[in-house]
Parts: sequence; structure tokens; C-alpha cells
Amino acid sequence: MNKIEFGDCREIMRKWAFDNVKVQMCVTSPPYYDLEVYSHEETQSVTGCTSYQMWVDKFLSPLVQSSLQTLKPNGWSCWNVHNVGKMQMIDDVAKMISEFVKEYRTLPEEDR
Repeated sequence: MNKIEFGDCREIMRKWAFDNVKVQMCVTSPPYYDLEVYSHEETQSVTGCTSYQMWVDKFLSPLVQSSLQTLKPNGWSCWNVHNVGKMQMIDDVAKMISEFVKEYRTLPEEDR
């Protein structure tokens, strides 16, 4: 079955974990901590986070882990992230992924 899910990735992945869903590919473009805050609702990933590191620990790291846990063997996890100021999201996401999987690739520096 081919399906595209739109919505809050945290809710979608909780449902997938509950239903034991495994996917071939997970594509995400997570928010950049406090770079663009669209509202002050509880649903915003930045809510309750007073620093970038706190946001990484409370939002980004669990997101990376849950996205990798939903993958089928040899599945793809694709991330649209960039290093912006003190937010080193390429480096942070790559480090987190390397802690969970043996083989991964990032774009060469000149292609970022």
C-alpha cells in the first residue's frame, strides 16, 4: 500500500508504533526550534523548551528515534534540515542517526 500521511509527526508515529506499522521511507522537514514560531499553542514543538538543546532532547531526538524505528529493513529516512546559526541540525540529526543505524549518508558539504 502506498500512502502519504500529513499531520503532527509525533501523533502519526505513535499510532504507527501502536499498530506495528513499518514503512519503506520516512520523509520529514522538522521545524527549526524557534526560528519560525507560527503560534503559541501547546502543539508547537518549541513549547516548554527554553533552549535549543532542551528542544533537541525533548523533540528532535525522539523524532529521529521514532522515525528510524518505523522503517522496514533497508528503509530510507530522509531529512530536510540545515545548519542555521547555533542550530546545527545537519550535524545533530546525523549524530543521532549514527547512534541507531550502522550505515547512513549525508549530502556532501558542497551540495548542502
